[in-house]
Amino acid sequence: MEYLVLLGIVVFLVLIIFGFGVWQEKRDLRAYVNMLSQKYGKKCEYEYPTGRFEKIPMFFIHNKPKHYVDDITWNDLDMDEVFRSINFTESNVGEEYLYHMLRNMDCDLSKLNKQEEMISYFMENEDARLYLQMLFHKVGKYGKYSIFDYLDYIEQVKIRSNRKQFVIMLLLVISIGVCFVHSGIGIVAVVSLLIYNILSYFKEKSEIEPYLYSWLIYRDFWIRVKKCVQLRWTFWKTAKRS
Repeated sequence: MEYLVLLGIVVFLVLIIFGFGVWQEKRDLRAYVNMLSQKYGKKCEYEYPTGRFEKIPMFFIHNKPKHYVDDITWNDLDMDEVFRSINFTESNVGEEYLYHMLRNMDCDLSKLNKQEEMISYFMENEDARLYLQMLFHKVGKYGKYSIFDYLDYIEQVKIRSNRKQFVIMLLLVISIGVCFVHSGIGIVAVVSLLIYNILSYFKEKSEIEPYLYSWLIYRDFWIRVKKCVQLRWTFWKTAKRS
């Protein structure tokens, strides 16, 4: 009976902690949405992490359009400051694309008209604008590196064999069996294998962590993009009706 009471207390505490976490997350979300709404149309005052601003042009460098603002003109017009003033993007991908847009001199009238329609739509529809901002806020700004730095990591991934892990597991099973025959030797073997396994784990973790992090960023980004595509369809239906 005492164990059931103790278990009930533990479950109750876990539920309280979980509920508090959910409440705090919703509270923080509401506060962030209010902040986005209040800052709309004002000058951006975002402070960039050390080394991040130098990485922002990476998308532009990898995807230079046929006609673009050259470095001399860009610096003469102090366009870096213009970029800083209007950069309310919520992700590294977003701010790299904004930089690319500012340096792109594509004068295709149909593209410019579509862009103007989208801008007008989000100016007039605060809910849709805030929804998109929150989606990309969840993607987040992940340090100073460009998305291209992380994609390079993914391209370098090599297929690895699990043979070593299977051999260690087999030796561990054998060592446990030896414990019943000769406890001293068995225990030393088990401890040695466990220590080796722990050291190998941290070594390999440090090697593959950039790949895992890159994949998570890539996955999260495309999840948000799919939701944005759904919103875009809604936008076009609304635009056609009007």
